[in-house]
Amino acid sequence: MTSARQQRADQRRQDILAAALEVFATKGYHAAGIADIAQLLGIGHGTCYRYFASKRAIFDALIAETTAQLADVMRGEPPTTDSLAAYREQLFRIAGGMFSLFAADPRRGRILLFETPAVDPELQQRFHVAMGSLARLTRAYLDNGQAKGFLRENDSEIAARAINAVILEGIREICFSEDPNAMARRWIEQGVPLMLLGLAR
Repeated sequence: MTSARQQRADQRRQDILAAALEVFATKGYHAAGIADIAQLLGIGHGTCYRYFASKRAIFDALIAETTAQLADVMRGEPPTTDSLAAYREQLFRIAGGMFSLFAADPRRGRILLFETPAVDPELQQRFHVAMGSLARLTRAYLDNGQAKGFLRENDSEIAARAINAVILEGIREICFSEDPNAMARRWIEQGVPLMLLGLAR
């Protein structure tokens, strides 16, 4: 395939994903169909099948995009801070990055948090595993702080899940807010200090 043809194919694939994002966020996964995506783009539904094998394949690609964006937020933020002040600033960056990501496009949060667990048992299990991985990552930050003495000793597994619950609730609020950016700012300003209460010595 020539470079120009590849670029057109890549653009068409992105167009399909963009339309699917709108359709899934508006109608929900089970009520949406390939025909809805094609209609939004003004193309035949057969064109969608040239790029994706099924509706589920399109949905999986959207989830992969969103999780990659979340990974970008975490990249460069290792659990190695040496003080409470440094950890606090890191927490502001991580939570702020996540909240800002979903404020920029609330549809992604609605799909990730509400559609993904309801698609089928296999995807529900993948979602559960992903939440467990996020909890282990958060726990690494807490274990680092406890080992270095700037966070008090506690059950870091439960504390990690509690912190993640605050972040997930913030994302939920942002995704359904009439003003997602304003809601994100509120959660960044108030949510991070709340996450630290009870952790500092």
